[in-house]
Amino acid sequence: DVYKRQDPKNADAFYERGLVNAYLINNEQARLDMETAACLGHEGAMEWLNPKEKEVRYIQLGDYLASGKKPVAYFDFDKYDIKPAYNDLLNEIGMVLKEQLPETLVLIMGHTDNSGSEEYNDNLSMRRAEAISRNLEESGIDSSRIIIRGYGEKNPASSNKSEEGRTLNRRVELIGVER
Repeated sequence: DVYKRQDPKNADAFYERGLVNAYLINNEQARLDMETAACLGHEGAMEWLNPKEKEVRYIQLGDYLASGKKPVAYFDFDKYDIKPAYNDLLNEIGMVLKEQLPETLVLIMGHTDNSGSEEYNDNLSMRRAEAISRNLEESGIDSSRIIIRGYGEKNPASSNKSEEGRTLNRRVELIGVER
């Protein structure tokens, strides 16, 4: 399970790598690492991302799902169409966003495995996130509440050395963001 690998202890690793990328290497990976650390609850990463603005509070949507499912949809190799098996999960997330969290934004993060070029994977991850976004919009969530990001192969949930790991990396994760 993706969330077991991304426990709060790993937030420190993403935060520290983000600092190195920001201040020593000065590359775009810093923001990705900080966003990941913030999604995992790292206070320093949240402050780094929003130094002068109101602190962003991330909301674990899984805590609101009666089904107990994690807010993650997995995709087949080189595909961005949503599997029918995720219809109930996405409907439940839509209901939670409408009824329990009507002011909450939703961050939709698309990911891929490392098969293919980086540019192709960046585009594929965006198409996956956009597919989930369209699904939520069709269930009545206003597009102004949706933030989509495509991370390509940059934030693997598992090793890309095995088919099982690559399968876990072909995903879209959803997290709430308090306004």
